[in-house]
Amino acid sequence: MSDNTKSSTERQSHWDNRFDSNAPQSLTWYQPHILDSLALIQKYGQDLGPDAAVIDVGAGNAGLVDDLAALGYKNLSVLDISAKALAQTRDRLGGNAENIEFIKADLTKWKPTGEWDIWHDRAAFHFLTGTSEQNAYLDALHSSTHKGALVLISCFSTNGPEKCSGLSVQQYSVADLAARLGEEYELLEGYQKDHITPNGGHQNFTHTAFKRR
Repeated sequence: MSDNTKSSTERQSHWDNRFDSNAPQSLTWYQPHILDSLALIQKYGQDLGPDAAVIDVGAGNAGLVDDLAALGYKNLSVLDISAKALAQTRDRLGGNAENIEFIKADLTKWKPTGEWDIWHDRAAFHFLTGTSEQNAYLDALHSSTHKGALVLISCFSTNGPEKCSGLSVQQYSVADLAARLGEEYELLEGYQKDHITPNGGHQNFTHTAFKRR
């Protein structure tokens, strides 16, 4: 069975082991603050304001939710397939976790029951290398957002790694992501930038911001 056809159970086991076996600061994608995402939210989400409903999909144990809460955002959701990652985020947030919605789900199987104003994905979509899985992700995105919603997606660029955490990834340019999302999503901004890993390595990312038409 290839990377991109793992069952939900196998995926969860893979990521639970990854988060359980490594300190957060040692993971290649670790950033103390996800500054590019914060800047795009503040730039393009100003009209939505701190009452905006924000979902961070494939969030792992990342600290974006901490920074958004510190900025006054009140309606925050975190989605990940790994129960371990979500538990680590709960523990880190302490009492503030009571104000966060935690969703344990496989994005390719998830049936959203709510609607969000801001969709944030840093390095989840690029792990979906099969067309059917990508389409399932896009269906979830479409079902859980509305006209005017802000959609932020960051993936490895065409100059980035071909694998991460032992799994193959799909690389994207800005144009590739825009084409994959389709005409219903207006590209507001896109650029490439290196992420410096905790051990000093370089991973080139494509960062994009879209507005749903």
